[in-house]
Amino acid sequence: MKTNLLFLSVIIGMMVAVTSCGKKGCTDPNSENYCEKCKGDDGSCQYEGKVLFWWDKTTSDSMQAHGVIKLEIFGQVPHTAPTSWSCVLCEDDYAVLDTRNPSSYYWSQEPAWGATGILSHSASLKGSVTYEISYGINAYSSTGMLPPYTLNNGNGKIQYEGGKCIAIKLTWL
Repeated sequence: MKTNLLFLSVIIGMMVAVTSCGKKGCTDPNSENYCEKCKGDDGSCQYEGKVLFWWDKTTSDSMQAHGVIKLEIFGQVPHTAPTSWSCVLCEDDYAVLDTRNPSSYYWSQEPAWGATGILSHSASLKGSVTYEISYGINAYSSTGMLPPYTLNNGNGKIQYEGGKCIAIKLTWL
């Protein structure tokens, strides 16, 4: 009886060891959800891509002279995007990604991610290291939206890259 119990214990132990060796998950150490113990990649890797917009004192003075009270980043985000988005307003393929009152903020050099007053956005890139969207920045005064293209670099494409923060300097035209 003891021999049968010992034999059964060894068999069960081997089965547990064999099944735990096959655990799948994200095996890319550069991802946000890296699984050190996983033996096979299941395509679940996620990468955080960040973008920030900033401006210097000259641009800040120009925005104040034109009465700018709000900047807004918006983007065209397809439903098929391999991302999860945080947004101020999400409608169909259009998303307002961030808004900011720029009146008292400016930087003499590129600020760090999370600095007070920056316009910023991050995206969790699922299974992909890069993703590109078209973006624009609207400037508003107390009387409404200012004409488009008042800011240099105020429209274009954002290439989100996993693990990186891309900084874009805005200047007044």
